[in-house]
Amino acid sequence: MTNFIKDTGVEIKIITEPSGKLENLLHSNQCDFAFIREVKDRKYFKRIPYAKDQMMAVLPKNHHLANLRKISISQLEKEFFLLEPKGSRPYNLCVNLCKSSGFLPNVVYTDRQIENIVDLVADGMGISLLMSKLVPRESSRIVAIPVEPTVSTSISLCYMSDENLTDLKRKFIAYIKNR
Repeated sequence: MTNFIKDTGVEIKIITEPSGKLENLLHSNQCDFAFIREVKDRKYFKRIPYAKDQMMAVLPKNHHLANLRKISISQLEKEFFLLEPKGSRPYNLCVNLCKSSGFLPNVVYTDRQIENIVDLVADGMGISLLMSKLVPRESSRIVAIPVEPTVSTSISLCYMSDENLTDLKRKFIAYIKNR
């Protein structure tokens, strides 16, 4: 996206919000585009696939499961969970995944700030289930291990389907499609 900004000289504002709020911002014309994970309101949006992501178990480096190549969700039944906010799509995804494995997770902490969750995991407060793209790559205090069953999500660039596109918006869409 940086190259698009440099090439066009366009001034943009970037915000980070939960997917549901981004969908609302698109509906109310408060933003032109949004990168949304697992789009719920497909009827009103045009979507361009952007990326795939996979759920990971995030554990302290010294955790007894930290050396595994994959972790079954059922292996986490007795753990303390640190998750994204209650009621959010990621929270619901994690809880439903645990339920499908026969248990309710013991959620002891929730936060919108991924850095806080990761820091508390590193400190040994519990474990987390996070999408791979959210897990810091340069941490010597945690490990991120793929979970079984595999949980993957898609991220799409979304915009209103009934919108008349300016030349600049068309250029941005072309840029995303050709990256």
